[in-house]
Formats: sequence, structure tokens, C-alpha cells
Amino acid sequence: MATTSFETLLYEIASAINDLIPGLRANYVQLSGQCTTAGTVNSAIDTTNRFETADTLKNTIFRVVDSTSDATNGQVSEVSTFDPDAHIITLKAALSAATDTATKYQLFRYFPPTVYKDAINEAIEWAWPSIYNPVRNEALTFTPGTYYQTLPSTVFHVSKVEVQTNLGNSTFPFEDITGDTKVDWSGETGRLYHYGYYPAGATFRITGIGRLTAVSTDASTVEVSASRVLPIKLYAIHYMFSQMANPDTGVNPEAAMAKADKYLMKAESALMTKRMPWPRSARSPSTLYL
Repeated sequence: MATTSFETLLYEIASAINDLIPGLRANYVQLSGQCTTAGTVNSAIDTTNRFETADTLKNTIFRVVDSTSDATNGQVSEVSTFDPDAHIITLKAALSAATDTATKYQLFRYFPPTVYKDAINEAIEWAWPSIYNPVRNEALTFTPGTYYQTLPSTVFHVSKVEVQTNLGNSTFPFEDITGDTKVDWSGETGRLYHYGYYPAGATFRITGIGRLTAVSTDASTVEVSASRVLPIKLYAIHYMFSQMANPDTGVNPEAAMAKADKYLMKAESALMTKRMPWPRSARSPSTLYL
């Protein structure tokens, strides 16, 4: 399944709202820089940067992208001071390990990565059910004497149900029993009712759809290809501009909201062209229980 990484979305969204401070070297792809000299847990030294004044980086957010100590990857700290002559970035909160020449970093003007996760997750909820995650789940098994199973939380609609017919066969053949099943929803909890008798322990194979998985860590991916992720990215940009309307960011609130509205319109337009075709045998989005 094609996916788009959180790191890719973070870079593209942060660049769109002018939050990420770009590096000056050509090989700084998605980065602000790489340390050239070993520092401390509270400092980073990059003699190749050319930030001009002490105020250039004050109160920006320093994020470790990659380093010798993997434990520091993804850690963030607000910048306390910057010495443009010595190229030393001093951090308010200590990292778990000292920076070194392998430390690659990003600098953000306004927001830490946690806010970007919120933006992407808001976009995932907004895009549902036009953009969804195809699901094939084999977590449920048959227990004699039972006539229903609670659907896994990842399944929001069932379009096909199959069951193992011969556990002794190494190929584990499955039989389509969709016509002998019924799905009943109570809120977002679904029950799969089945009316046949199957071998004890037989696996149910459920084909359907679910929401995209929420972004929770820096290593998270969104189950949408680069060609279909545009509406989610645009809505996330809309969300971030809405956050920038907070006077604490120092950005003109009216200008930020105007851009937020602009990107919402772009997102809605993109959703109409990038929406995924509804699965065969599935209820239409308008009748799907949300």
C-alpha cells in the first residue's frame, strides 16, 4: 500500500506556511542544517550557517532530525540564544545526548512538530469518507455457539466477508459468506452477525474500509499515495494558518485567517478530484454511519 510519511508532510506543510527555516547548503533537503562541530546537550554548532544576527533564531524551535545517538532523534527544544560569530545555537531545554557532527536539525519559527500532527489528524477526519483506508482484516475467529463478532475498530464499513472452510488445508481456503452475514452499528461500534456453522477457530476475512490511521509519532505514515494526499496536505495548511492567527505568533491575524480560508477552498476543490472511488457493494458515503 502506498503511503506518505509524516516527515514528508511536515516539511511540505512547514515550507508552505514559511515556518521551516531553510538551510543554505544545497544538500540540506528538508533540513535547516547539520552540526559541523561537537556541541553539548544544550548547544549545537554549525559553522556553515549564515544567520546574521543574535535575534535571528531567538525563541525558534530546534528539532533533531538525525544524529549519532538515535535517542535524540525527534527531540525538540526552544532556542535560548544564538551567537552569529561562533555559530552556536544555545537551547533552553537539554537534549538527552550531546550534539555532534552527525546531528542534522530543523528550525521552526512558530510551531513544534506536535502541532503538525494535530493538523494532519484534523485533515484525516475532515477527508473521511472521501479518502479512506482499504482494509482486509483477519483478526476474528469463529467460536461455536456464538452468532456475532464485534468488528475491529479499524473497520468502518464491510463490503465482503469470507471464512475459512478447511483448517486442515495448508492453503486455508476461504469461502465468501457475505450474503449470510449482517452488520449492525451502534455508534462507531459494529457487530458482524453470521448465520452459518464453521470449524472452531476458523478465521473470518473482512474486506472493507476504515479511516486513515492517525499520526502519532515522527515515524508515522498516512495510508495515501503522493498522488492522493493533496487534499489532506491543503487542509492541514489551512489548519496551521488558523493556528497562526493567534496573536502570540506575531503574525497578522487577519492575514493568517485570509490564507486559512484560501487553503480551505483549495482543499475542498482538491477533495472533489482526489476522492477515492467508493468500494463495490458498499453503502454510499451519504448513508455511511459516521
